[in-house]
Amino acid sequence: MSAVSTQLLAPGTLGTWATSSMVQASSSVALGMYQISLPNGMLASGDHATALLYGAPGTAPVPITIDLTTYAVNVKQINGVAIVGNGAGTPFNV
Repeated sequence: MSAVSTQLLAPGTLGTWATSSMVQASSSVALGMYQISLPNGMLASGDHATALLYGAPGTAPVPITIDLTTYAVNVKQINGVAIVGNGAGTPFNV
């Protein structure tokens, strides 16, 4: 079982990262869109991280899961089209 912690989000500033903060993107053209700054420690280890966001009273919580696994993918074709390599005759690793 992974470690569990609770963080309260503080008001943030759009375009600026500050640990455990949240700010609405726009109250006129992007209703419901938010910038969330998760704590670095949440993304430091493990195979995934999950944040459970709670809104106004009576609203359903929103789970956000972030996959933290990394592995190289050797891409040779996209939709049947060969990928030009990196000059060394090998395809890019994405």
